[in-house]
Amino acid sequence: LVCALLCGSTYGAQLRLLSYNMYGWNAMGQEAWKKENLFKTIRASAPDLLGVQEVEGHQYETATAIGSDYAVVEDGFNSHSIIYRTSQLTLQAAGLERIYEEDQWGARYVTWSNFVHNSGRLVDHFNTHLCVCDEGTLYKSAQRLAEVIAQRRRQGSVVILTGDLNVFGGFEYSQAIRFLKGELGGNSYPLEDTFRVADPNGNGETFPGGKIDYILADYGTPVWSAHIDRETVPYGQASDHYAINAVIEV
Repeated sequence: LVCALLCGSTYGAQLRLLSYNMYGWNAMGQEAWKKENLFKTIRASAPDLLGVQEVEGHQYETATAIGSDYAVVEDGFNSHSIIYRTSQLTLQAAGLERIYEEDQWGARYVTWSNFVHNSGRLVDHFNTHLCVCDEGTLYKSAQRLAEVIAQRRRQGSVVILTGDLNVFGGFEYSQAIRFLKGELGGNSYPLEDTFRVADPNGNGETFPGGKIDYILADYGTPVWSAHIDRETVPYGQASDHYAINAVIEV
């Protein structure tokens, strides 16, 4: 598989990840008939750990709808959320940090969470939804994300960053993504785009126009597979974003 070809590592435990902007104000509000299609999309990936954006207070309903052993990381913030499978992960600590750059829709945050996988591996998950801002502003937000990751990650953990990063000014080649990947310097913990590890040349579009949704992990993390789900539900019948998933080794 991908890891065997690219990583050459021994077999380890797998962790199934998902990032999904759920378009909640519409798909769970104005056009709530789409709600079950959101849940169907998540269930199709069977994630152990997911970061959702624009969930708009429906995180507990989502956790209940997608399976019998999911729990929500309670961070006091309803716009985005981390949901995890309790049979795979044990939550040790969590919190919310401010991202200083914002837009007309208000303040932006990153949720951090420290887990222990049932294999014993430490997993530190960060989930965010950055502002709809110009490229220079998002570069500052990326620097803030790196700062929070450095502060909240634990030694020996695998870091995962999920989110709608709104990098319309360059998409995968934007300053923000290049900084997070360590290509511009200044990031002590460079990350890799799990989708591009698995599929270097595939269509990365997660929103009309380009790739703005990401599952990033510590550089060198083995990636078994990654996929942008355009098949489970036709576009327009759930979110206005496609869900993106990955399976990594921990």
